[in-house]
Amino acid sequence: MKKSNDSLADQAYRDIEELILTAKLAPGTWIAETAIAERVGLGRTPVREAIQRLAYHGLVEIVPGRSLRISEIDVREQLLIIELRREIELLLVRRAVRLALPAERAELTALAAAMQECVAGGDSVKFFRLDLDLKLLLLRCAKHRFIDGAIKPLWSASRRFSRIYNTSDHVAIFGGMLVRLMKAVVSANETEALQATVERMDYLDRFARSTLEPSSPKMGKRATASR
Repeated sequence: MKKSNDSLADQAYRDIEELILTAKLAPGTWIAETAIAERVGLGRTPVREAIQRLAYHGLVEIVPGRSLRISEIDVREQLLIIELRREIELLLVRRAVRLALPAERAELTALAAAMQECVAGGDSVKFFRLDLDLKLLLLRCAKHRFIDGAIKPLWSASRRFSRIYNTSDHVAIFGGMLVRLMKAVVSANETEALQATVERMDYLDRFARSTLEPSSPKMGKRATASR
């Protein structure tokens, strides 16, 4: 069955985003649209649509006459992103606790179990996939379409930062926090869910600041990025 252009554009977005998030397309890299299309094995039309979305999410810069540039990572901008994420995610989580349907709570329960296995095994690749699954599930639970548009660009930037600066203990620490959040949403414990959210944002803030202070103790030994 032939895929629609929309589904091809979604696939192109996921494939190109993965190259950027894992630094296979490193920050500051210049690359032609045609080269990206060849890299992901898709046509120029869905790739062009995906690039427009990636530009909106701040992962690429479209420079007329000079192809594309993978956006640089600015740690100070990451701190501003975390500050804004904190406020939006508190609203997101509050609504998820109150509005999640029984079927969505069941999905959260299954996702929490998968995350616990991931934490036990220290699987960073699976961790980042489950982390994204959780984010998208919370959006469904919250039922607020304007949060969707506001938070996704912030998540894209944060996910790239976390993957590039991933540490060996990040999966255990942050994964445990996510499990706590999911269980709180499932049990409709708003106080616990909001507290877990604040602690996650505090951790991300410290994580980002640790990259600005090379002389200070690191939060964990940096894991070797897969290439």
